[in-house]
Amino acid sequence: MNRAALVLAGGASRRMGTDKALLDVGGVPLLVTVIGTLASVEGLTDFVVVGRPGGAVQDLVERFPLGAGGGRRELTVRFIDDLWPGEGPLGGLISGLNALRDRPGQASGVAVLSCDLPRLHPATISELFRLLEADPAADSVMSVRGGRPQPLHAVYRLRTLPRLLQSFRSGNRSVTSATASLRATHLPDRSGSSEDADTPADWLRLVGSPASGGSSPKVYFGGMSNPVPGIGVRELFDAMRDGATLIDVREPHEFHEVRASGALPIPLQTVPDHFPDIPKDRPVYVICRSGGRSHNACEWLRAQGVDAVNVLGGTLAWVEQELPVEHGPADAPPPAPGTPGSR
Repeated sequence: MNRAALVLAGGASRRMGTDKALLDVGGVPLLVTVIGTLASVEGLTDFVVVGRPGGAVQDLVERFPLGAGGGRRELTVRFIDDLWPGEGPLGGLISGLNALRDRPGQASGVAVLSCDLPRLHPATISELFRLLEADPAADSVMSVRGGRPQPLHAVYRLRTLPRLLQSFRSGNRSVTSATASLRATHLPDRSGSSEDADTPADWLRLVGSPASGGSSPKVYFGGMSNPVPGIGVRELFDAMRDGATLIDVREPHEFHEVRASGALPIPLQTVPDHFPDIPKDRPVYVICRSGGRSHNACEWLRAQGVDAVNVLGGTLAWVEQELPVEHGPADAPPPAPGTPGSR
């Protein structure tokens, strides 16, 4: 089962007023959060980001490796030049499909997503793949939100490339129009995964974090000098059975709602306060909702010399894989990491 993902990050972001791929999600660029969420989708073997050559997105992708050795999930993310920059998302879609077509072991399906999806849910993407693979006659499976198909939250077969290219060459620049001729199956989006952020008002509604003192979203300008390794949730489950330490950096109400069994609650803002108790002699795994906040925590911990590993896809992926969970407040405060009884 070879699956691929294609994220479009070459738009002008005019209505947002700043590059949406670089919007700050808990100290992590939105594009990286999207990548981290997709990394938990089973069978994903190839990943491309399409954007304008020479821009900040290309620099981000090329300096931000996902995964490392030692049994941790490895995912190579490639940056692909938009062959028609400024011509809209259809040109980016065609550019990405064309790059994936030439790879050995062609993908059974390609998840095509815009980069402005702060609520992207791995279970929804997995279901899109499942429906496509179950219906050989289908050209694509698209999420539906508000009664409208979402062509940039969908899965396509590579065989659609010639028809999309023909439509583009005829002068069409509308993704919706170009994909209307495809044989598409529709999946109602009940998770909100396809909700995109086009404007600052959208961002505030979906994320709730405008810039301090203003109405515009914050943009990530952090350095990438200290890459963070990642691990898939099943590999993490195996590591925890061997006594690994897992830190959950979400807020208390999120931790109480559902959490990976054995996780220790250390909200992101309190990580520095717990630093003296965090193990320094072995890997420490860090989890949040989907991988954004945990990446931020890992970046800080690694700068202090801790072998911190980000959990790709976060708690969403853990739950999707039906791994052991706990609910409600902990019966007793968990021991600090590194003390007897901790994991």
